[in-house]
Amino acid sequence: GDHILPLLRTGGVVQEGEDVIASVKKMSSEQWDIPAVINGKEVHTSEKVAREIPHENKKTLCTFSYGTKDALDQACKAAMGAKKEWENMPFQHRAAIWLKAADLMATKYRSDILASTM
Repeated sequence: GDHILPLLRTGGVVQEGEDVIASVKKMSSEQWDIPAVINGKEVHTSEKVAREIPHENKKTLCTFSYGTKDALDQACKAAMGAKKEWENMPFQHRAAIWLKAADLMATKYRSDILASTM
């Protein structure tokens, strides 16, 4: 039948499943500290929020920086500053950015993205 995302490798479903399992193990073996990214720069706030692994809810998977008022103000200013540049960019260039992101998600980062949703 038709696949939304075709199998990535000739190894088929088994190989792809093994790749995802390896990514899940890698992700769950570390505790990630995820910053906010504002205007291309990592911003670590003093207030952190913890998230547990859904299937192992006593284990923290990551913490992330909680959006303080100052961080949110910075993010809004940065977004409004980038808005005009994005709007003035030719459609073909904007489409190329999205297509490149989709390609990376479907190939290079596929197993990690699938694992991160489990």
